Amino acid sequence: MADFRDCLIFDSNSLDGYLLELDGERHPARFVIMPSGKCWKLRGIPPNTDDKMRVRQALPEEWAGFGR
Repeated sequence: MADFRDCLIFDSNSLDGYLLELDGERHPARFVIMPSGKCWKLRGIPPNTDDKMRVRQALPEEWAGFGR
């Protein structure tokens, strides 16, 4: 796993326990990059363990393929 200020890069697709080991809610990372089959995925990190359906920072809307 690589640890950058805004992003964590995992070599497996399991996040179990990693964020807690890295100082949990106080860690500054906003995104996680991890393998997903033969590809890679980028995910937002929840603000805390109780609010897993939100993210600390949303990805840009234009990345979702919605044109304006």
